[in-house]
Amino acid sequence: MKKHTIIKLILISIISGVATFSYLVYTCDLVKEEDLTRTSLDRTSWLLPRQWKKYNKEARDTSDDTVTRVIYGDGSLKDNKSSSVLLISQIKQQTSPTNALPEYYETLRESLLNEFDPSQIRDELASAGNIGCKQKPSVNKSPDKSDTNGVVGLISVTVSCPIEYSSFIIKIRLVVGRNDGIVRAISLSSAETTWKKNKAAFDKMLGSISTSGSYAMETTIAQN
Repeated sequence: MKKHTIIKLILISIISGVATFSYLVYTCDLVKEEDLTRTSLDRTSWLLPRQWKKYNKEARDTSDDTVTRVIYGDGSLKDNKSSSVLLISQIKQQTSPTNALPEYYETLRESLLNEFDPSQIRDELASAGNIGCKQKPSVNKSPDKSDTNGVVGLISVTVSCPIEYSSFIIKIRLVVGRNDGIVRAISLSSAETTWKKNKAAFDKMLGSISTSGSYAMETTIAQN
């Protein structure tokens, strides 16, 4: 597969984070680490609070032929709104070689950092009326050099803007499976006040994305 196509497919996973905007309001619901449970979608596994709900229709509406997505939120308020939203994206086809050398992943990180254009996320966030950004959103990107849970980190993106009583924050991680070459993204969106209150659990969620396998099997057995 050509490098340009690989980069394009991977960047789709980042931009898909904007699908979470319409499901957010601002409260501070506590999430504890012991609330987290592992679940899976296709070849991807992650942790989420057991009390959060899945947005089935919204996930279908934002999926396409190249990317599978699933959206969760705490669903704590009426009108299907949530104070925090988790989005998982997985590219449906292999985009990278398996068990590549470290040099390959470093080159891929550099290409993503160079070619990632934050303007679409910035524009979507600025125009989201329910978010209420008071200034132009900032988008910061950095390399992700983690290598855990069967996935290799690629890049991390943090998006933020000031709102009436706090800041709105989106954190996104892109990773690729070492053994399957499939790219995944995990995105967590919330108000800064909620982030501070739930930092331990939220950090654990962001670091939990992995390939399916023993994690998914254990979750299935536990649920049955």
